[in-house]
Amino acid sequence: VLADNQRAEELVAQMLLLGRLEEEGGHRAQTTDLAKPTEAALQSLRSFAEQSGVALASDLAANILVPLTPEQIDIVVSNLVVNAVQASFKGGVVHVAVAKNGKVAELRVRDHGTGIAAEAQPLVFERFYREDTSRSRNTGGTGLGLAICKSIVDAAGGSIHLESVKGKGTTVTVRLDCIQI
Repeated sequence: VLADNQRAEELVAQMLLLGRLEEEGGHRAQTTDLAKPTEAALQSLRSFAEQSGVALASDLAANILVPLTPEQIDIVVSNLVVNAVQASFKGGVVHVAVAKNGKVAELRVRDHGTGIAAEAQPLVFERFYREDTSRSRNTGGTGLGLAICKSIVDAAGGSIHLESVKGKGTTVTVRLDCIQI
């Protein structure tokens, strides 16, 4: 009963976050160096990854300013990295990179884990969608993490997409316009 109650609390918290993000739209956006909150999120997730037998590797270019708050970046990075760790095999590595490609900032999260079937890929950013319906009991997922990421990125005028091969892994790429000072 306690575990079910905790799952319900997590679901309500995520629904409230998603509702708040949609209500705010892009109004809370500010200029933030993408690398700093990304590194902070990775630091907070290292013990989770280690407990799962997965290493985190990063290559974070600094001074890439994007139209997001540090909290929004933390939410996106944390959701993407948690998903990647959960999809990874023991002994695997989740790679997180921040780079600049022309006037576009790119955040990439790549794992070499279970991957996502081709027919499921167009659905993964929809609310409550989970390719593996048993995951909610095993990992506590609600099926809202990627929908939240998409909402944040869309509100900032960016894009989020994934490439995945079943059994070989997934790469999620977030693209945002760089802010020039």
